[in-house]
Parts: sequence; structure tokens; C-alpha cells
Amino acid sequence: MARLLFEIDTIGAQADLVYLPHSEDPYLTYDQFYSIEEQYFDRLCEEKQLRCLNLRGEFQRETSLGYQMRIGGHWFYNGHASVTKDIKSFLEA
Repeated sequence: MARLLFEIDTIGAQADLVYLPHSEDPYLTYDQFYSIEEQYFDRLCEEKQLRCLNLRGEFQRETSLGYQMRIGGHWFYNGHASVTKDIKSFLEA
């Protein structure tokens, strides 16, 4: 990741990172489950002051409203639709 961020900076571009929920992210609180990957993402975004979007909260909101976001290990169609909508909004902002 360091090499990628270096190369992005070298060409004068901006890195926009997105954390895509997986595993138990949409169903459990941070006290119950906070993956190593998500911890790394959050720490990297803060330390490098990157523009980042963590979609865990959006998946949790959709799930709490009764929408099925995932089947087994794969996202359901509305999980993909939600991610697409949120990333589009993020990039346009």
C-alpha cells in the first residue's frame, strides 16, 4: 500500500480509498467485531490524511431497515447497488 500511495503522490493525484464491508461487519458492533483489515484502513486514512469512505455504517443502516445485503459470503444485488450509489456520491462530492 505504501508503494501505491507513493506512486499516486508522485504523479500529483489523490488517493480515494473505500472500505467494503465483509464478514460480520454489517451485523455486529465494533465492540463485537472490528477486523484487522478495517483497523488498518481506519489507521491508514487517519495517519496519511487520505480521503476515505468506510461503507460499514451504510451496510449496518440498510441491514437494520430489513434489507438483506448479503447471502452467505457474497453481497446480494442491493448490497452492490448500495455500494455503487455511495461510491458515486463520494466521488462526486
